[in-house]
Amino acid sequence: MIRPQTALAWLMALMLSLVFALSDVARAEEDVAKEDSPAAQAFRDAWWQETGAGALDRALAGYRDAVAAKGSDAVRAKALYRMGLVLQRMGKMDEALAALKRLATEFPGETALLERAKQRLDEWTAVDLREQFPEWYKRYQYSPEFQAKIVDLVLKLGIGDRKAQQEARQELLTIGEPAIPALEQHAGSANTVLGRYVVEILVELGRLPPAESALANTAWYRKSEFWKLLATADDATKQSYARAAAAASERKAWIAGWITATVQGPDAILARLRTDDTVSGSTLTAVLDPWFEKDAASASFMGALRAMVVDETVPPNARYNIAEGLKPSFDYESGKPHPYGLTPEEVERWARSDDALVRRTAWRAMASTYVHSQDALDAVSAHVLANQLQGQDREDASKAILGILRMRESIEGAEQAVEALKKLLTEDGLNKFSLYALGDWGPQGRGSPAIPGRALAVAIGATRGKHAQNLVYGYYGQRAALGTAEVQRQLLAWAASAADADVRRYAMQFAAKDATDDLDALTRPLLQDDTTTALVQAFFNGLNQANLQSLAWDPEIATRLVEAAARYLKRSIHKGRSTWTQAGVPLSVRMPYDHVAVRPFMRLLHEGPHVQAFLDGAVRFPERFDGSFWYLLGDQWKEVPAQRARLLAALKQGWARWSPDEREAGLEALLRETTVLVGDEPTETLLRGMLRSEGNSPGARSILLAYVSQLSLEDVRGSFDLAEPASVDRAAGLVARLPATREVYDAFASALRPQGPEYQPLYSRFRQHEDGALVRDLITRLLAHERQHANELAIDLLSKRSRAEDLPIWIGALGHRAASVRKLAAERLGRLYNDDAIKALAKAVDDPDPDVRDAVLASLAKIEKTEKEKDRWREFAKEGADK
Repeated sequence: MIRPQTALAWLMALMLSLVFALSDVARAEEDVAKEDSPAAQAFRDAWWQETGAGALDRALAGYRDAVAAKGSDAVRAKALYRMGLVLQRMGKMDEALAALKRLATEFPGETALLERAKQRLDEWTAVDLREQFPEWYKRYQYSPEFQAKIVDLVLKLGIGDRKAQQEARQELLTIGEPAIPALEQHAGSANTVLGRYVVEILVELGRLPPAESALANTAWYRKSEFWKLLATADDATKQSYARAAAAASERKAWIAGWITATVQGPDAILARLRTDDTVSGSTLTAVLDPWFEKDAASASFMGALRAMVVDETVPPNARYNIAEGLKPSFDYESGKPHPYGLTPEEVERWARSDDALVRRTAWRAMASTYVHSQDALDAVSAHVLANQLQGQDREDASKAILGILRMRESIEGAEQAVEALKKLLTEDGLNKFSLYALGDWGPQGRGSPAIPGRALAVAIGATRGKHAQNLVYGYYGQRAALGTAEVQRQLLAWAASAADADVRRYAMQFAAKDATDDLDALTRPLLQDDTTTALVQAFFNGLNQANLQSLAWDPEIATRLVEAAARYLKRSIHKGRSTWTQAGVPLSVRMPYDHVAVRPFMRLLHEGPHVQAFLDGAVRFPERFDGSFWYLLGDQWKEVPAQRARLLAALKQGWARWSPDEREAGLEALLRETTVLVGDEPTETLLRGMLRSEGNSPGARSILLAYVSQLSLEDVRGSFDLAEPASVDRAAGLVARLPATREVYDAFASALRPQGPEYQPLYSRFRQHEDGALVRDLITRLLAHERQHANELAIDLLSKRSRAEDLPIWIGALGHRAASVRKLAAERLGRLYNDDAIKALAKAVDDPDPDVRDAVLASLAKIEKTEKEKDRWREFAKEGADK
């Protein structure tokens, strides 16, 4: 059993393994080169794939071919041996062991090779992997094969393929310590890209690169890890770096200067801070980071740093980075401040400083530490309200105010702070506003985000301006910190009463998106007196993204949705239909509202168990329920027996509870093309029963009659008093569904009275009737109507008939009160060649209207000419007969 070795023993073992491996390579290449057989050729090809191309899969396949091919035992045995080594490199240890064990049974004469195979087997099986895997794995990582892999990875760092470089870098970091020897070997590479990667990886692995290499590739200078390693290095390493720094070029003198100061210690760091005004902030942060760790430097050193912050002779970069490091760091386990950090008194004093850098440091400290007094809060708030702050100051001020509020139990007494938040938000929204204090704050989450969250909510609710969406979205994004329920309550409060209309709108959209079962609170703002169309649209936009399946809609809430859509959203009912696919079902749908409301309603009706809530809403609140909403059900809905049954049940329930005044509204709420299947027997039975019930208003009767199939005159008489012309007018539209009989015509004839508005239904139904007397009566009544359009319909109908019995009507039309009718009659009579027509035309030559006179004279002239022509042709015909 192999036990852990000393570092020297490990190194010697590694060197011996490399020697053995190289000797194996030399012997194998020499022996196989002498033979020209299929086995030897396959061996050489596989050998190149293994050692030249690094393609272990192809090498393994080649060695297998060589073992199976014709050739000497020596070559085939070497192929089997190399096959075992490749399997071991690929991590297939069981197969590798089996391959080497085959040598003894298949090639017993290859004694030298068998000895080497035995050494390998002893090496591989020396550790019980089930119990001593770490020991074996460490040895494996330093094996020639694994180190060869590491070398390949290191070399990939120097190529131009960015993806391959990053993959190699990640794998080397994963390997860790065993990769250090190969990395250090290449730290001084002339390939600067390779050198840079090597130095960076060594630092990340916690190893200082050789000093000369570090100065040649300086990408590490912004990494705190490097400066920590250098500050804590042994004396020999520090001296090597000091020598390299002294020999550095002028171009790298500033880096060399900070290396020298770090090696020499705190006093040299202080001196360097006072004199170097060229170093970048990121570099200085990295250099100083090790000295801000607890117990890394003396109290006097920390005191000297504090004095530098307020010393304007110190370069600004140095002051700023010192201040950043001095921000009080809290010991959360003991509950006490860090001994080297700023004291609460210093923070409050610095918060009032006229020096922006000093003030900013204090504000940042307030955001993240134990400083949370009323004085501290007032100091920041007063400065915000009194000044037009610059970008960074705005962010730091918001951090400070929210950070202090985090440690309070309420926002009482923080009115000035709320005003300051309001000012910051109004001027710049969240552009330079930090929500840091609302997140995960500190290892144990000191304080609560609830108080700063409520202060922020008050400020946003009172803010007016162009930043509404970002403000609401920023607050909405804090659900994890503030709690979903708290955020939802605040969104609803804003939706109902925020000062800015856009805040209300976006709050409503986000609240609807995260809708909960508190749907009463969610929908109540929709019907306030000051509710806008934009707010209703925002609600439906949010609802379209909500999980509707999880919501329980009651009739009141369902009715609110329909009522809001009807009151505020633009109607868009098209004559045509749109085809939708919803939940995998194609739907032919009419569109009652604009697209904003359509989608959530479609989802409510077709994706969730919500239809019953809407049916119940129509029953309970008929006068509030907009029935055009049902067009979104699509025609397919009424074809489903279960859905028809639900509708009929709702109608029956509503009819029993509706007052006579509510019945018309209830029917309008429930009956639509998409809900009623005309001719369905249960539907027909229910509707006829409702039609014959007492107390129906004319409007209710009209709606019911529209959906009763095979309508009879008795059905209509049961609903309308046809002795009353006004009642006839209301029922006139039903004529098209009644038999075209004389009885029906006579029952509705009063619609054709001179002042009747509903003459067209009778004209359309009876204009082609076979009863000539009926049609003549229709024409006569239309000619007597006071509307010119009715007169024109009569003349058109007369013109198409061309019957002798219509002559009296034409002659009567010649004396019609309307000149247009008289003119048409004059033109038509000119084609009849009847003595009575001629006499009537002769009497009309003095008509007061010139157009009529012209038409009369033209007709008479035409008759005269026609008669002359007739006489001439008669004479011609007579002459022909005599011959």
